[in-house]
Formats: sequence, structure tokens, C-alpha cells
Amino acid sequence: PRSTLFPYTTLFRSEKEWWRRGIASLSHIARSWYATKQLNRYAIHSSVFSPNTGSYKALEKVGYIRTGISPRNKVIDGVYIDTYHYTWLNPERIQILYPEGIPKEYEAQIQKARECLKKGDEYVKYI
Repeated sequence: PRSTLFPYTTLFRSEKEWWRRGIASLSHIARSWYATKQLNRYAIHSSVFSPNTGSYKALEKVGYIRTGISPRNKVIDGVYIDTYHYTWLNPERIQILYPEGIPKEYEAQIQKARECLKKGDEYVKYI
């Protein structure tokens, strides 16, 4: 039987010296590659708090598509913030998900997802 669980990654580094080094993007490449190549997933879902621009830019960089917003659903330091929801569509299964063709608004992100898998083929190594 096939698992119904989606793999997910939580990245949290409060030390600013680790910011803007591409670590989040590499992590998203690795998890997207693993979910596609090892788990045969058609999609991966992620959520990010709206002030965390580094996290959602890292998701977008490797092909995640913003698919929704939960408005003002979290309070941080007394301020209500939104949560952004993202989906990564497996480009190797896109014809199954969209037999009528890729929606125009998804084309650029699907291309990024293809590039993500190519990078994953190069970067991911089992030790």
C-alpha cells in the first residue's frame, strides 16, 4: 500500500550568519528530488508565514507555486500575519495531473521544477 503522507521539511536557523547562503533552496531541491524519485509523489505542499520572505523565495526559486493564503491566522509578537500555501508539481507527472495541458500561469514554475530535479540528480548523494 502507498503512504498518504507527504514529505515535508522544516527549516529554522535563527543565526543570521546562515541566512542568504542558499541552504533553504538546497534543502528544497533535495526534498523535492526525494519525493519525486523515491516516493513517486505528484505534488508536495508547504506553508510559510508571510513575513518570512527568504523562505517563500527559496520555495519559488525551485518551482513551488503559491496556491493559497490563510489570512491573519497566526499571531507573532501581537501582530496577526498571513500564511502562504505552496505546491510543487512533479514535472514528470504533470501530464497526469493536467491532461488538458499545463495552465499558463504554472508554466514558469514547472520549468523551475524541471531544473530542480536536474540539480537534485547532480547534488543528492546517499552516504
